[in-house]
Amino acid sequence: MDKSAQSGANPIVKTETGLSEEDERVRDYQNNPNIPADAKSIALLLRSSGITNYDPKIINQLLDFMHRMSSPYATLSLPIQCYNTV
Repeated sequence: MDKSAQSGANPIVKTETGLSEEDERVRDYQNNPNIPADAKSIALLLRSSGITNYDPKIINQLLDFMHRMSSPYATLSLPIQCYNTV
C-alpha cells in the first residue's frame, strides 16, 4: 500500500487537457470575465498559500476586510497628495 492511500489523500485525477481537476477549475476561474480582478487575486493568494478547499464566500469576506483596512489610509493620504502636485 502506498503512502497516499495510507494517509487518505485524494489521488490526482488528470483531465483530457492533462491538468488536474483542481488546476482546471482554477484556470476556468481565472479566465472568467465576470469575476473582478481583485477577487481573482485573492483566489490566487489562497491557492499559492496551499489553501485549495474553501467556501467561495471567503473571497468576499477577504475583499471586505481588505477594503476596511486600507480605506482609512487612503483617506489620510488625500491631504498629502495636494502637496505633491507639480
